[in-house]
Amino acid sequence: STMASPEDIPKPSKGLADQLAKAMVLRYKNKTDKKPRYRPPNPDKKPLSDPNIRKPNAIEREKLRELNIKFAA
Repeated sequence: STMASPEDIPKPSKGLADQLAKAMVLRYKNKTDKKPRYRPPNPDKKPLSDPNIRKPNAIEREKLRELNIKFAA
């Protein structure tokens, strides 16, 4: 091949394009399937709990009214 022995000058019919067209991809077989790597559980990851729902206070209700009026227009 041209890469292995650069001193060899290829014949016109054996140019780089022809050599690349005839080149074969090296294939190999894995002996085992690729499995995900073992990772210990993250100690910082806490399960989610139910959300805390509360009623809006007076200031929040007023802001909500202003937003509703602004976007309704």
